Amino acid sequence: MSADALIARFEEERSRALGRFGRKQAGLYYTPPTIAAEVLAIALRTSGVEDGRVLDPCAGGGAFLVAAARAGLRDLHGFDLDPGALRVARQALRLCGATARLRRADALRVAPREPADLIVSNPPYGHVSVAAERAFLLRAFPALRGGEIDRYAAFLLRALQLVRPGGAAALLVPDTWMFLSRSGALRQEVIAQAEVAALVDLGKPFASAKDTRVQVADIKKIKDPADAAYLCAPARFVRAVRAIPPPSSTMGLRSAIGETEFEMQQIIGYAPIEP
Repeated sequence: MSADALIARFEEERSRALGRFGRKQAGLYYTPPTIAAEVLAIALRTSGVEDGRVLDPCAGGGAFLVAAARAGLRDLHGFDLDPGALRVARQALRLCGATARLRRADALRVAPREPADLIVSNPPYGHVSVAAERAFLLRAFPALRGGEIDRYAAFLLRALQLVRPGGAAALLVPDTWMFLSRSGALRQEVIAQAEVAALVDLGKPFASAKDTRVQVADIKKIKDPADAAYLCAPARFVRAVRAIPPPSSTMGLRSAIGETEFEMQQIIGYAPIEP
């Protein structure tokens, strides 16, 4: 069995076990290997990071780490709360002739010994309803105050804490953080700490979340957060996009992700407007 088939089988079984409601509550939408490979390719192409420590803080079955191994990256690390997922990730990496340091841990709380050079991940999506968890996230990430507390937003901010200055994070996230008024503080915090290296609209690629439009948000942490050039007010974004053909590596993508509308678009420009 190939690494891709192993990951796909585990994630299909895991999704079936959780059920539609359980999956939505957990915010888990697993990533097809073809999409993981494209997210990594975008990160390597646009961020300027070519080597070093790679971290997936929501490793799951290892789709992103397998993509990194196939790209020749070797210093691989991952966190996940599901021990079964980590076992599958280890097996999948072995099938690719690679290994990784995988740890059962909550990436929102764990303190790694070293920062990452590159983060690639598909974090959980969805509103956080548990009061204790909401309180923790508001303490850890003040930029979430005043808006809906969503898991992906917390991971977007956490990625900037886990990556070194000059490093990059490429996350597969809903596009709503760019234009909803309640996400103004989140946008302000991101652009105060990072440059936006690329934003690539992937449409609605998840059959299990067919109403969620997602994008690759590739952000590069700036070396001097005090630089006045990066101090700006909260903003929404006007997007200028162009359709781009899927790369050859994504042949068969439609069969991998199910019957969904998939049109890859590259955002070629964006401009802040008043909230």
